[in-house]
Amino acid sequence: MGLGFAMIALALWLLILRQLPLSEAYPWTALIYIITPIISTIIFEELLKKQYFLGLALIVAGILISTRAVDAK
Repeated sequence: MGLGFAMIALALWLLILRQLPLSEAYPWTALIYIITPIISTIIFEELLKKQYFLGLALIVAGILISTRAVDAK
């Protein structure tokens, strides 16, 4: 099942790279650090600590800063 999801992710990544340059698409890969804990709370009923939300804010800020830097060129 993991291999199947990896193949789907690879196919989606290649489709995205056809539409966007790597410098614009790559920062969005950091969303996996946001999505994974959220899904783990749904599936495994894990609790998210306060530190997660601080980290979430920093990741989102980093994504926004890096994508705006690409747009400014």
